[in-house]
Amino acid sequence: MDLFRIAKVVTLHNQRAGKYLVAKDKKMKVRKAGKGSSRNARWSVELVPNSQSLISLKSCDNNCLTASNKTDLSRFRMGGLKVRLTKPHQRLDNVNSIKWEPIREGTHSNQVIKLKTQEGTYLRACSTRQKYVNHERNADIQDEILWEVEILEITLEAASTYYNLAPPAFQKLARDYFESMDEDRDGKVSIDEFVKFFNQFDSSMDRSFFAALDENGDGSLEFLEVFRLHYMLNRPQARPFVESLQANVQQPGAQDERVKRRAKTLLAFLTVGIQIAALAAGCAC
Repeated sequence: MDLFRIAKVVTLHNQRAGKYLVAKDKKMKVRKAGKGSSRNARWSVELVPNSQSLISLKSCDNNCLTASNKTDLSRFRMGGLKVRLTKPHQRLDNVNSIKWEPIREGTHSNQVIKLKTQEGTYLRACSTRQKYVNHERNADIQDEILWEVEILEITLEAASTYYNLAPPAFQKLARDYFESMDEDRDGKVSIDEFVKFFNQFDSSMDRSFFAALDENGDGSLEFLEVFRLHYMLNRPQARPFVESLQANVQQPGAQDERVKRRAKTLLAFLTVGIQIAALAAGCAC
């Protein structure tokens, strides 16, 4: 459960099926698909109030992952109960249907879990060639109910913990990285400063990164909000940007020395930061 206390956004991957849990928001359906980089594979984590063990998961369009009580008997889905999406304030027959209990699977790594409903069933990726997902009790489908969790974004509380526990050298890296963005030294990074900083590396940074980091929506980033960027930049879709950083460092005369120093600082921050975060996540659950 502690794994989800540090996570803001995750993907869920079933190794048996080789697919990710994805939301089809227009049809209010849940499926499995091969692209973990898709926005539909992103699930926001919310802790259930007054509970030490339950979470809810929401799609990128804010719809809830819901365990339906309707039987799934179609030809290719091999029984079980349906899993679907519901609106956040939709009236439900069972208010517990959007609550899931993450259970660490003891014989696997810390980030492999089962998701259990309040009725004792488990989220299952059907192993057929079809793309369906359901939930059921069947103990013979062990590999189909195991989900590998990858954290895409961490909470501000987790970022603060990581920073405070990190070695002084890493804390200095993080501060240098933030201050190189904060040109007017007001203690915050505006969207213009953010875009200008990344454009100097000959890379077009998607403004959605800024919006995702801006936790309170005030149009600027404070230190801990920027600190979380190391998670996002270690995702596959950010690989072209990281490669452009490496090119700035490795090509003599390609940029002025100030840009090279900033690129080196950011690369070091990303490399060390993701190692520290991975160790911390490995201690969770």
